[in-house]
Amino acid sequence: MEEEDLNLQETRVIGNADLDPSKSYVFGYHPHGVISVGAWTNFATEANNFSKLFPGINCRLLTLASNFNIPLYRDYLMAQGLASVSRQSCENILNKGPGNSIMIVVGGAGESLNARPGVYDLVLKKRLGFIKLAILPVFSFGENDIWEQADNPAGSKIWKFQKSVQKLSGWTFPLFHGHEYAPNRVKELTLAGTIMLLPYW
Repeated sequence: MEEEDLNLQETRVIGNADLDPSKSYVFGYHPHGVISVGAWTNFATEANNFSKLFPGINCRLLTLASNFNIPLYRDYLMAQGLASVSRQSCENILNKGPGNSIMIVVGGAGESLNARPGVYDLVLKKRLGFIKLAILPVFSFGENDIWEQADNPAGSKIWKFQKSVQKLSGWTFPLFHGHEYAPNRVKELTLAGTIMLLPYW
């Protein structure tokens, strides 16, 4: 393996908003990508100094409630500080007090089937509950460039299989690959923007 192969992925985050630590926030992350590398790296870890970028903000990355039904995997997610994206979980975190915030990958697992280089489709159908809250938009340039994915146009056999898996389990089954056995060498830049105050629906 060549030395250049060792640095396959570079991810960083830039905050464009001064957040008041006496308030709680809903971060809305897009795109989902195949496995939400930017959301995980920038908001579930201190890899890019989240606590210095947003002092006083304790952000919890949210994932499918069904992920917590898998023994050991559930424990791994909880050790990483992840929580369920269920309404009750969101309310519990936001009501814990000042600075407690959540990160929702707004397109959800269904969006992962559209994740491929150059494509930034947003999937929101039946996923509008979070819009009742103020959102701090987050966009990650390069998220969908990390992996290539098998062609799965709507109606194809692959797509039908993937949607069947999603309907049964809540998970999707993207058929992806990267640079040999690792992600594609891309730079990912995540921007956290200005708060959007949305009307209550």
